[in-house]
Amino acid sequence: MDSRCITDLPDDRKKQIAVILDSSELPNWRSLVQDVIRHHIPSYKDPRQVYAIGMATLSPGGSPTLKLLHDLGQLHITVGEFKSWIGSKSEGAPRLQKVVSLLTLSPTVTQDVETEIRGIPGQNVYIHCEASGHQPLHYQWFKKRELLQGKTENTLQFKSASESDGGYYTCRIANCYGFVFTKWTKLIINADDSVHGYSPFDLPIITSQSDPDVHILVGSRLSLYCDGVGRPAPSYEWFHNGSPIQDAKHRWLIKDSVSAEDHGFYYCRVYNNAGEVHSHHFKVTIESFQVAFDSVPPGVGRDPHPRGPSDRVANKVALLIGNKDYRHQQLGKLFHPINDVCDFTGRLINMGFKVVSLVNLTLEEMRKALVEFCRLLVEDTYAVFYFAGHGFERGGLSYLMPVDASHSYRCQENMASAKVLKAMQETKAKLKLVLLDCCRTEPDYEPQNSPLLSGDLQDIKEPNVVVAFGCCPRSSVFECEQEKNGFFAKHLLKAISDEHRNKSVEEVLLHVSRGIHEENLVDYLTNQKQIVNRITTSVKPMSLWTPVDNTSLNPSAEAATAKWQSAHEIPNDPVTVYQDDKVRVELIFNAEVSNVLIVNARALGEDNLDLNVTFDMSNVTSGCCVARGDMFGKKCRPSEATLKVKDLQRLTEPLVFKLTCIYTLNGERQQKSISYTMEEKPLYAKLVTHW
Repeated sequence: MDSRCITDLPDDRKKQIAVILDSSELPNWRSLVQDVIRHHIPSYKDPRQVYAIGMATLSPGGSPTLKLLHDLGQLHITVGEFKSWIGSKSEGAPRLQKVVSLLTLSPTVTQDVETEIRGIPGQNVYIHCEASGHQPLHYQWFKKRELLQGKTENTLQFKSASESDGGYYTCRIANCYGFVFTKWTKLIINADDSVHGYSPFDLPIITSQSDPDVHILVGSRLSLYCDGVGRPAPSYEWFHNGSPIQDAKHRWLIKDSVSAEDHGFYYCRVYNNAGEVHSHHFKVTIESFQVAFDSVPPGVGRDPHPRGPSDRVANKVALLIGNKDYRHQQLGKLFHPINDVCDFTGRLINMGFKVVSLVNLTLEEMRKALVEFCRLLVEDTYAVFYFAGHGFERGGLSYLMPVDASHSYRCQENMASAKVLKAMQETKAKLKLVLLDCCRTEPDYEPQNSPLLSGDLQDIKEPNVVVAFGCCPRSSVFECEQEKNGFFAKHLLKAISDEHRNKSVEEVLLHVSRGIHEENLVDYLTNQKQIVNRITTSVKPMSLWTPVDNTSLNPSAEAATAKWQSAHEIPNDPVTVYQDDKVRVELIFNAEVSNVLIVNARALGEDNLDLNVTFDMSNVTSGCCVARGDMFGKKCRPSEATLKVKDLQRLTEPLVFKLTCIYTLNGERQQKSISYTMEEKPLYAKLVTHW
C-alpha cells in the first residue's frame, strides 16, 4: 500500500483529481464523503463538516475536493488508504476509476532534483531525477521554457560544462495516464568556484553566538560561544580587551573561577583562507553575589527581582527531545521537531544551561534519558524538560509518543506526561519547567463530565512546578512546512530572546500564549483553536536568565553535571587522519544535537593536485545510522565530504571512519585508503553506552 500522506501528492495531481470530483455529476466529492469516507472517519458524519468543505467554492479558485484532500492530509490519511476507499466504489464508475488511475498509474517523482547545483567550467555536471508509474515513462528536460531537443533521459548530462549552461532546469515525466514536473533546479557554472579561488560564499559566516551582555559571579565559570561555517571550515581565536587570549582557539571560551580581572569586552575572530569575520563584542561583568539590585544602573539587563542567598541557583540543566521520523507513517509527517530542539538548545546554552538535546528516541531511550536527567536535579537547580513530536490523550492523561509507537495509540507504547512530572517532582530541583509541544487529541473520544483538574494536573503537588502544553485537552498543535519552527517553538524562542531578558517564567509563557492566540490557528475539523494550556504552582518569580553560583554544588553533583555537559561537547580541533609530503586529510566534528554527530572531511594540498575525498561507509556503522552529505542536502566541493552519524545512544563499539582520498601527482591519479578510529565515545554515547 502506498504509505505517502495525501499532502505529499504533487499539486498538479491533486488538481487533476479535483477536476473530476468537483463536478456536479455523480459520483463526486460529496457522494464520496457520504458513501465511503464517513464510515472510516466518524467526524464526517457531521453535516457541518460537509458544509464547511462545500463552502470552499466561495474562495477565489476554491475547490471542495482540494479542501477535502487537505483535511484528510491533516488526519494523516495515506494515498493507499484513499485509493482503497475510492476503489471500493469504482466498479462501474469510470470517473472514480480515472481517479484510481491518477493515484496509481500516472507518474510520481520519487527522487526530485536538487534545488541548486554548482560546477566549474570544464567539469562534467549531472542533474538527476527518478519517477515511478505505469511504464513506459517519458522524460523531457526544459531550460526555462525551452524544450531541450534529445534530452529525454532521467539524467541530464553536461560534458565539459561552460558558464553558458547555467540557468534554471526542470524535467517533465509523462505516460499515457498523465504527467508531472520536477521542481526547478538552478545550475551555476562559475570559475570562482574552482579550487584556484574562493567565491563570496566561502567567507566564514557566524551561525550562533552567546548573548552579548553577560553577568556572572566571582568564582563562577565564564562560558562564551561562537560558531561559524565556511569553506574551508573556519578556525577561531578569542580576544579580551583587544588582546589575543593564549590557547583560546576553539568555539568555546571557558574560564573557571573568574576574578574581577576577567571583566571587560571579548570577541571571537572566525577566519579561513578566504577571509575573516568577528563576533559581536561580549560585555562581561563580574560581580559579587551580594550586589544589591538598587546599585545597578537601569537598563543593563539585570534581574529585576532582588535576590539573596535563598535564591541561589547552583545549576541549570535541560533535557530536550524532538521526535520526527516515526516508524509508522500512518501517524503522519512532522516537519520541525528537530529544528525546534536545535534552536532551543542554542538559546538555552546562551542562557547558561547545560543541555542534552536528543532526537528520534524509542520509548526505552526516552525513559533512560529521563532517568539520567533526574539524577542531576539536586537542590538549587533549575530544570527544563521539553518535548516536540506526536502526542495524544486517553482518559484525561496526555502521552508523548516515541518513534517506535504504533498508530494504535496504546498507552503502554508511549510515555505518559504524568511520569515526567512525577519523576521531576521527586527531585529537589528548585524550578521544574515542563514544556510539551505535541497534540492532545483523544482517539475514540466520548464526552464525559470530569473535574476541572484531572489527569496530568492532579499529579502536580510540589511548589515551583510550571507546565505548558502547546494546546488544551483534546486539541492539536500546529506547524507549517514553510516556517522554520512549529508555532509553539517559534513563539517560545521569541519570548526568550535578548529583548525579553530576565522576564519571569510566567511572563515568558504569557508571551508565548499571546503569540499563539494572535496566530489564530484553527483545526478545521473540530473548529478548535490552538490555545496554550499553562499550569503553575510558582510561589515567587523565577527567571531562566538567573546567573549560576555553583559554589554550593557538592562534588558528586558537580561531577554528574560535568558529565551531562560533556554529552553535547565535541573535539574542538581538526583531527589529522592522513598526511604525506603532498596531502593532509582532516576530520572536523560538530554536534547537530547530542545524539547526532556531523563529521566534515577536507583534503588540503596544492591546487594542482585536483583533490577528491569521499567517505566509504555503510548505512549502519557500529549500531548507528549513517547518512552522507548528498543524502541530506549537503553540497560539498570534491576536496570536502560530510557525514552524519545518528542515534549515538545505540553505539556498540568505537566509530571507525573510512575514507578515500584521490589526487593527481605527475600526471597520474593517486588513491589513498584512510581509516580513523574514534576511541573516545562521542557526545551522548558517553552517558548511556557501555562497551
